[in-house]
Amino acid sequence: MSALTFPPGVAVREQEPLWKHTTMGVGGPARFWVHLPDPESARAVLRTLREARIPFYPLGGGSDVIVLDEGFDGAILHPGGARDLEIQDRRVIVGAGWVLTRLLQKLGEMGLGGMEGLYGIPGTVGGAVAKNAGAFGQEIAEAVEWVEVITPGGETVCVSREEAGFVYRDSRVRTLGVIWRVALRVRPGDPGAILNRMREIYARRTATQPYGIHSSGCIFRNPPGDAAGRILDRLGLKGLRVGGVEVSRVHANFLVHRGEGRARDVVELVRTLHHRVWEATGIRLWPEVVFLGRRGEIPYETILHPGRG
Repeated sequence: MSALTFPPGVAVREQEPLWKHTTMGVGGPARFWVHLPDPESARAVLRTLREARIPFYPLGGGSDVIVLDEGFDGAILHPGGARDLEIQDRRVIVGAGWVLTRLLQKLGEMGLGGMEGLYGIPGTVGGAVAKNAGAFGQEIAEAVEWVEVITPGGETVCVSREEAGFVYRDSRVRTLGVIWRVALRVRPGDPGAILNRMREIYARRTATQPYGIHSSGCIFRNPPGDAAGRILDRLGLKGLRVGGVEVSRVHANFLVHRGEGRARDVVELVRTLHHRVWEATGIRLWPEVVFLGRRGEIPYETILHPGRG
């Protein structure tokens, strides 16, 4: 057992394989896997980690993270206990641990809409806010009023939408600590119409994106004026494979794990795609995913040019 003492009631596992907790299904172990049951425990855990100088990384559904084979020499913090749900007229206050699609389904049944375009995006509310998830011309940032964050010092702060620093597929708020609760604006409507719209969105997703197989979601951000998947498709890169990972034949901006793949296969394939697109078009594709290594997030330039890292 580790000499580090965590607060009572907090479930901790050591050397936990992270391939079990990411949708790509690759990645080495975390030194600690910590389930946060409530905000008081989360604050205590963060203070403990800071005193011990152990890095941490919040992880919800693991849909936008590629953990390298070396794993993470720190604590993965899973806010699974963040399950608040409070309806205040046109505002919903929701815990970061909610699965986004389940939340939207529940709200739709109650006649609360406005975020239908996000239906079917994998992962949790906290992860969606952290990376400003979006699809079909809609981003979750449009609905955010404020975000409650537990800081590395164990304090709870409320960050406004403006302070959250939302940009395309990223935010400043994710660097501030562990997202615990979010206030979202909703729009009252007919439950049947809202649910029908979500079913239409889901049908479009399943028809145009790979489902039922390990994937991290879109691997690259769309460049201005174009779509990464369309560029990769035009260059004939669907089906390109490294080890157990290949470019989806359904949607070229998805990498799928066919089994027995490793994180190094993902990295090599990302590097190859980036260079192929750059050489053919002069366009630099930037990742939508985060690469997590032993000491934390790895800059994309280091992924592309490992000798410089």
